[in-house]
Amino acid sequence: MIKVEREEVNGMNYTNSERNNKKTSKGGVILIATVILGVILVGFIRQNYLKSHFARNTMIQGVDCSYFDIPKATEAIAEVLDNEKITLICGETTYEFQGKDFGLRMSDSKELEEILASQQGFESGQEYTIKTSLIVEDEKVEKCLSGIKELQKENMVKPQNAYIVQEDDGMLRIESEVMGNEVEFEEAVAMCKENLIFGETTIDFNLIANVPEVSSKDEKLNANVTAINHILDTVINLELTDGSIVILDKTIMKSWVCVDESGEYYVDGEKITAFVEELNERVKETGSTLMFTPSDHSPIALPVEDKRILSIDIEKETQQILGELEKSGTYTRMPNYEQEIDMAEFESYVEIDISRQKVWFYYKGECILDGVPCVTGNAGNHDTPPGVFYLKSKSRNAVLRGWNDNGTRYASPVKVWMPFNGGIGMHDASWKTEFGGEIYKTNGSHGCVNMRLEDAEKVYEYIDKTMPIIVYKSENG
Repeated sequence: MIKVEREEVNGMNYTNSERNNKKTSKGGVILIATVILGVILVGFIRQNYLKSHFARNTMIQGVDCSYFDIPKATEAIAEVLDNEKITLICGETTYEFQGKDFGLRMSDSKELEEILASQQGFESGQEYTIKTSLIVEDEKVEKCLSGIKELQKENMVKPQNAYIVQEDDGMLRIESEVMGNEVEFEEAVAMCKENLIFGETTIDFNLIANVPEVSSKDEKLNANVTAINHILDTVINLELTDGSIVILDKTIMKSWVCVDESGEYYVDGEKITAFVEELNERVKETGSTLMFTPSDHSPIALPVEDKRILSIDIEKETQQILGELEKSGTYTRMPNYEQEIDMAEFESYVEIDISRQKVWFYYKGECILDGVPCVTGNAGNHDTPPGVFYLKSKSRNAVLRGWNDNGTRYASPVKVWMPFNGGIGMHDASWKTEFGGEIYKTNGSHGCVNMRLEDAEKVYEYIDKTMPIIVYKSENG
């Protein structure tokens, strides 16, 4: 039998075991209370600590400010701002500076205080950027920028607009713009300061460089050049009655091109009219013209031996030129005359085609010689002149006298002789065995129209001084 000893304590009886358990329980309570109190105390201390220190993982302006108070964060940020790499770009050149070169710093700690206040109740922070507290020193900014050669006025190239120039041949082209590198220094300073206080570390002054207002791709500029060159590409060949041709092309028209105060090119209409008036004076010197439709051929213009003075219809000719310039291209035509001799006036006339070497004779509306062969002046040195002439006289059994090219004289007897242009006339040529074709090119006459005797006799029989003698070339050359 086991005997349990009991001890009386404060009037109560306890066994040894009960007494030990009681001590243990009391110690545990104290320990727990101590731990709880410690946790509360640590939390209190931490809470108070974070009221004046940034939370962990707080990055401000790229600086890790975890558990920093405001003075320490200010100091760390100031060091980073001093060493911040600042890149300035001018043209194609870059310049490297540091924040301290510009006096880059925070103006006060107000923004840091706001960040700290926003973190209350949070264990972890985030990244922050100073937005309103950065400042620079004006003098330092100006000093740095004044050392950049591209920002020195003497090194700047002003921008220049693209513009139109007229070449020596009259055609227009566009002179390309000059981009330049001109930057207003005061504007560069203002841009630099603004970018720095907003935390920008790369500043491109090309963004504020003065640029041309008009480029070579400008639609209005290109349309103007195209329109004028379209006109200058026109060629108008004006055939006059004396066989000459007045060529209206860019060599003449380039003087018609003018430019107004805004730099736009145009063709002066008054100069077109002046050209037509000058052409009219030249036409008057050439005599009258005959619009003649040869046998089996399209109409041609011929000079006429007539006292009527020919003149150009100024308004009509000017309008036609304007229309042709608008369309551009190449044109060959006669001017617009005010009056022309109409072949309808004549029922009887002789027709001589140098190109085809043939003679026609229309008498009172009937063709009594239908393209008979002839030989005209030797091509190149004794050409028979084209034009409209009249018979001067006619005679039989004449002797034609003159000089050969080798200096000897000739005397050629003919049965019929019908002069119509000085010493040039129609006659028979018994010394020739062939007529027509291309004989005139190598073995032609001295300018007269040689015919077979029977054909010359028929002309002689019916012709008089009222009948035109029309000499022409149906083909060029």
